[in-house]
Amino acid sequence: NNVIITVIGIVGIIIFSSMSAYIISRKKNKYTRFAQFMITTPMLIPFQTIMITLLKVMNVVNLSGSKVGLGIQYWGFGIPMAAFIYGNFMSTIPKELDESAFIDGAGTFRTYRSIIFPLLKSVTFTVIVIDVMWIWNDFLLPYLTLDMRRFKTMSIAIQYLKGGYGSVDMGAMMACLVVAIVPIIIFYLCCQKYIIKGVMAG
Repeated sequence: NNVIITVIGIVGIIIFSSMSAYIISRKKNKYTRFAQFMITTPMLIPFQTIMITLLKVMNVVNLSGSKVGLGIQYWGFGIPMAAFIYGNFMSTIPKELDESAFIDGAGTFRTYRSIIFPLLKSVTFTVIVIDVMWIWNDFLLPYLTLDMRRFKTMSIAIQYLKGGYGSVDMGAMMACLVVAIVPIIIFYLCCQKYIIKGVMAG
């Protein structure tokens, strides 16, 4: 469950945030400035103030309780920061690359896919590492939205190991903690060299 939810969340965050940052950085007008404001402003809104409304909306659109629905919710919370990082880095990429691509007959999407996105490698790894650690370890959002009879993430499964009257099976608890922590530590160690590059660039 953790892997599926994390992959859905990360893929959506990377695609939509990088595309929106590309358009906003290249087309400077009142519409893109408004779009940038609407995309980045949610970073200032605490999750606790919107969680009841979020649950209502997810019920209306029939995405509540599912892994796919939870992954899509992470798009909304992860895109603002990712778009902000991408946008800052995108401003350092010369616009002459876009002009050369247009002269050669490439459209906006082809230019983004073939030329711009490959240049975003270091920033993309930074966004991936930050968001993977967040989504993998998140407790509150899965606890509120997932159907516990069918799906549990690692953090929720660990919580369920507690028995009545405060009793805890320490052996099972420690084993689950290791299983939950080791994959993310390995992932971080493999990708940490890209983080500094991405932070400095973005």
